[in-house]
Amino acid sequence: MPKFVTSNGKLLTTTNAGGALLFSAGANSGVVPPTNDTRYQLPNTITFECWVNPQQPASGGVFMLLFFVSRLATNYQWYFRLESSGPAANRTSKLAITHYGTGLAYTGNGLIASDRWTHVAFTFNKDLPSGQLRFYVNGEIDAIFNTGNVASATLGSPLGCGFGFSDSNGAQRLLGLMDNVRLWNYNRSAAQILANYRLRTLPDAVNEVGLIGDYGFDETGTIAFDRSGQAAHAAVGRNAGGLSVMARQGSTAPFSDNTTSKLQTV
Repeated sequence: MPKFVTSNGKLLTTTNAGGALLFSAGANSGVVPPTNDTRYQLPNTITFECWVNPQQPASGGVFMLLFFVSRLATNYQWYFRLESSGPAANRTSKLAITHYGTGLAYTGNGLIASDRWTHVAFTFNKDLPSGQLRFYVNGEIDAIFNTGNVASATLGSPLGCGFGFSDSNGAQRLLGLMDNVRLWNYNRSAAQILANYRLRTLPDAVNEVGLIGDYGFDETGTIAFDRSGQAAHAAVGRNAGGLSVMARQGSTAPFSDNTTSKLQTV
């Protein structure tokens, strides 16, 4: 089996991981789940997770992983992203999130290497007394933040969300590969994230409570099929309001095909 090293130094073996979606510098392209959809009306809690393999950027910058925009316009927006810095020959990124309703911004601790697969996630639960916002890297907690009683990005019916690009700034699109995106309508625990982050498919995704989007990017064309059973199929390749086919390629993300793990730490 081929071997891969994740950004926190774990050496892993993997089987076929299906396809991955390639984000390039050519256009403000991304993945857009159904807009104006009540399943994204998440006033208090959310979990987002994906595998990402960022390209070595020519310069430091911001590379979007997820955005949410609500009907309340600039009052309620989350932007989850990689913030890149360091010398050109060895540039790294950190997880970061900005809440434009309040101007609050949070940056993680762990370094995420370019040209290497890393699993990233964040959870948010406004109703917790502390530690409302948490970042995870390769299944492990990276940072915990006390945000106070911050309103969620999606109070009120949302206009929509997207993966890999910003709705307002094309310069903030992701450069690199993305795979296995999952979106949940509740705050997943550290144990849950650790248990499932290396699984390509969940044991029973259709009946998984709280899973509102599950995208493997294994198909072709301008649709990313939702494996959650919610039929939240996403448009792929948005560019200036239209659709163009985004490149897919065989994924080398180090996760297993099913619940019988073929992924081993060496």
